[in-house]
Amino acid sequence: MKKTAAALLIAIVISAVPVFTSCSDKSENESGLKIVCSIFPQYDFCRIITGTEENLTLLQKNGTDMHSYEPTSGDILEIARCDILVYTGGQSDAWVDGVLRSAENDDIITCSLFDYVDLLYERLPEYSEHGGDSHDHSGEVYDEHVWMSVTNAVKIVRGLTEIICQADPENKDKYTANSEKYIESLNALDKDFRKLCENPRTIIVGDRFPFLYFTEEYGIDYYAAFPGCSAETEASFETVTFLINKAKELQAEYIFQTDDSNQAVAQKIAEDTGARVLSLYSCQSITDEQFDSGESYLSLMRKNLQTLTEAWS
Repeated sequence: MKKTAAALLIAIVISAVPVFTSCSDKSENESGLKIVCSIFPQYDFCRIITGTEENLTLLQKNGTDMHSYEPTSGDILEIARCDILVYTGGQSDAWVDGVLRSAENDDIITCSLFDYVDLLYERLPEYSEHGGDSHDHSGEVYDEHVWMSVTNAVKIVRGLTEIICQADPENKDKYTANSEKYIESLNALDKDFRKLCENPRTIIVGDRFPFLYFTEEYGIDYYAAFPGCSAETEASFETVTFLINKAKELQAEYIFQTDDSNQAVAQKIAEDTGARVLSLYSCQSITDEQFDSGESYLSLMRKNLQTLTEAWS
């Protein structure tokens, strides 16, 4: 029903406005490409590469959960008028094909982050009530949080830079210079994470788990309440009990949760073990307040570095 309703909305919106042919309306916007990004990491990368927020649209604002997002009529119009659409590429972006089919603009360049990185499947933990082992593919679902590896972020920035340069070759030198300078900052962050994780590390996450690419990249062992960003909000009694016992076994001083958590599972584990709860940013979405204060992918990942340094010092 949800997909049918979304498709109907797309058809109504597109039929109600003039057909958009060719690239974006340059008579309205002569200063550059019009780029639409589905979520914050892509938006942040593109504004660094282009050096401006002008002509750059972020669809999912103010903490929107990408796993439940459906485009509004305004979002659909933004996409129909754009030159480049940047999205992640997983199940959460099932709406993309329908919007593009209805846009009647064959000149839109589409860019999926999945095209730039090696993908990992969500993993069903062996202690889950559903059984399995640490290598289970949980129904062959790819984890979508590819940007959580800083190495992946570098690959994505290079890929986006290439696409943007191809679309606007007159400004290629500027885009390339911005990109290379930013990649230097990303490489410095990556180096700091690797130094922090030189010794074996383990985290217990009493929450959904958008950190698979991060833990794989830096060799961190983990135990989590859910595989990936599960739609479930309550972990089973068996899972919570396992995590409590594991925290006691490891004498864990900290239990982690995501920045947008309801905190229930992490707080329960903390209450039973005497551990403190710390939050890690998934960077998938930020609040309007964070946006207005200038938070970025780099600043949020730096905060994750500080949080883990505190936990492991």
